[in-house]
Amino acid sequence: MNKAWRVFQYEFVTNFKRRGYLIMTFIVPVLLAAGALVIVSGVLNPGGESDESAPSIPGMPDLSEMGKPVGLVDASGLFTPPQPGSGFDEHIKPYADEAAAQAALEAGEIKSYFVIDPKYLEDGTVYRYAEQFDFIGSLLTETDLIEGFLVHQMLDEAGHETGAVEPENVYLRSIDSVNFDLTVVQPESSDAGEAAQPESASRGAGASFLLPYIFGIVMMMGTLFASGYLMTSIATEKENRTIEIVLSSIKPFPLLLGKVLSSGALGLLQLAVYIGVMIALAPRLETQIAAMAGLVIPTHLVVIALLYFVGGFMVMGGIYAVVAAVSERLQDASQFAGIAVLPMVFPLALINQFSEAPNDALPVILSLFPLTSPMAMVMRASLTEIPMTELVISLALLALGAVAAIWFAARLFRVNTLLAGQPPKMKDIWRLVRENT
Repeated sequence: MNKAWRVFQYEFVTNFKRRGYLIMTFIVPVLLAAGALVIVSGVLNPGGESDESAPSIPGMPDLSEMGKPVGLVDASGLFTPPQPGSGFDEHIKPYADEAAAQAALEAGEIKSYFVIDPKYLEDGTVYRYAEQFDFIGSLLTETDLIEGFLVHQMLDEAGHETGAVEPENVYLRSIDSVNFDLTVVQPESSDAGEAAQPESASRGAGASFLLPYIFGIVMMMGTLFASGYLMTSIATEKENRTIEIVLSSIKPFPLLLGKVLSSGALGLLQLAVYIGVMIALAPRLETQIAAMAGLVIPTHLVVIALLYFVGGFMVMGGIYAVVAAVSERLQDASQFAGIAVLPMVFPLALINQFSEAPNDALPVILSLFPLTSPMAMVMRASLTEIPMTELVISLALLALGAVAAIWFAARLFRVNTLLAGQPPKMKDIWRLVRENT
């Protein structure tokens, strides 16, 4: 292990000083943050712009492309239905209770519905229910519409001449009007007159589902870049035959272990920088993107994410080492690496299925399989409570997969070196590994 530690130190310092790593770690996240601020400030909220096609509701976004209306259930009893000719009546359809709104959603009469919490004056909570999750697109238009309607009525002098609403509450809700709680889980019908309350597992699911989506992209970038440095190091040393000299003083397994661990440490550093930028940017995005409202990062999700990042990188590092071992040139290794990463990102293609049924057979299987579990398990953990048994089994399989990948790469690396730089044929790989074990 002492030799593996020396390899770790050398590889970490060497790769950290690479210009490409420094740019991707410290410059790119700043540029991405600046771009995000420009988008949310200029594109999503273009204040002051108006044209002939502007809607009849002052201060509202263009509603001409909205299509179906949205439903509204007022469990607080504070608001009156949209009045004819107000502009709101064309896009907001009131319902007496949540059961009626749920039936209309299932019948396709509305695209989503909102439920105003009985304690709206205290915290401004409004629940949104829809059949699928959309964190920009139509969601941004719908939430702006509902928020504009509520503010419009709260500031309507005729609406609080009776004294039912205290002036301080009017002021508070007009400057901090709505805290949206978003979910794609369709709630069970509630009794008439009772407010709709999502189950604890689904509260804020729309917002919390941003976590694995964002984390998945960041993890993928960190893993690919760090593993890319690992593969480049191995392939370059193979190509110039330096590795044959190195292997005369160190065995393949500690050599590759040191390389994989150093690349993992570089990936964690890169991940920490990206997460730090996102945390700094979150307050600004929360005021512009409705789905960011109420976004909370649970501590247990952070722990799970870090564990699966480390395990996932170890597996991918071993796979990239295998790719470098069977490749004659760096160019060949880069082509094979693109195929090797496909299983890791596969769960992202099933993001809708994960959000609707995170405990179905397919999401559970993907969260146990080592090549897909880093992404799949974090996605599931953000949506539902994972049984401890599944979590332990998944982590154990991931650890075994990492050890197996590094071991196999070490055996294959020795075989390939003994073949004097000539890559083995695919049909002969397993036979050569067994003969040299």
